Amino acid sequence: MPSYSTIRQVLVRLNFEALTNAFNAWTQAEIHIQPCEHIAIDGKSIKASVEEYDSRYQDFVNIVSAFCTRTGVVVGVAPMHTQQGSEIETVLRLLSALHLKGVCFSLDALHTQKNSRANH
Repeated sequence: MPSYSTIRQVLVRLNFEALTNAFNAWTQAEIHIQPCEHIAIDGKSIKASVEEYDSRYQDFVNIVSAFCTRTGVVVGVAPMHTQQGSEIETVLRLLSALHLKGVCFSLDALHTQKNSRANH
């Protein structure tokens, strides 16, 4: 079994964008979402990705994931750097990429913006 530091060294060298694209392609090919499924979407910060931790304008990576509650499987992920976008934009991009119809989404209250693009 590889040590923690060996696994970390491999993960640090991965192209994360390519990994998320490959993961999303795999889930769309292999995981079939049924009508009326419940998909929970949430963003989480990756603590070890913080840059300039002593600055007021920290940059870190968030991962937004879509989780099927019936199967217990993540059906899609999207990365986001806090200095380059918002969770709202990332969720919209993820929803567009997943092509899910007829399902029930649950999201944080953050996504109940009155004047967001989702309402137009």
